[in-house]
Amino acid sequence: MQMYHWDSGFTSLVRDSFEAKLKVQMNRQVCRWKKVWRVKGDAAMPVWFDPNVWAGLVTYWLDPGTEVRSCNSRAARYSDPDGHGPSKHRLGQTSYKARARIIAEETGESIPDLLGVLEITKRKPDGSFVDGKSEQLYNDVTSKFQELSQAASADPESTGSVGLTPAEKNKIYCELAPRKKGRIYGVGSLNQSVGSVSASFPSSSSSRTSL
Repeated sequence: MQMYHWDSGFTSLVRDSFEAKLKVQMNRQVCRWKKVWRVKGDAAMPVWFDPNVWAGLVTYWLDPGTEVRSCNSRAARYSDPDGHGPSKHRLGQTSYKARARIIAEETGESIPDLLGVLEITKRKPDGSFVDGKSEQLYNDVTSKFQELSQAASADPESTGSVGLTPAEKNKIYCELAPRKKGRIYGVGSLNQSVGSVSASFPSSSSSRTSL
């Protein structure tokens, strides 16, 4: 078993993140098996697969209700009641958390920059966004940043730097971002760690823990 290192206080977060990622990967794998099964039938079953489990999957795939739910889910993914079109990203195989970690390393901050993640995953090299919802959210959040910074600058009782802290910026992002089924738009797998908007990345001084 491969061993990883993280601060012991992050064990619950690591486990939740691992299980969430595993769920996504397993769903994708089952979808791939189903596509091959439609062409090859039971010959699509991997040689190492438990025949009883495979039979259960086939029974599930043959259920008419399963196909209806699949079609409904597919339609929901590609629809948008706000009229901005389907959500897209430019991540490729890189996770949102990996992108957030790269940004944190570049800025020296210990917490993920949610607006930075949105920009790097949703904005094209030419400055345009991959979908209308992302552009609208980016404009709303940056406008709010500017509004609060200007208000603080005009406050005669304000002292020192008037810039917003990373935690304050993330809080504003979470307040303005659309939500679907409790998930904050534009942060992908970071949803597991933004329940507290000041959640930080594990430090280098960590303990050895295995899942």
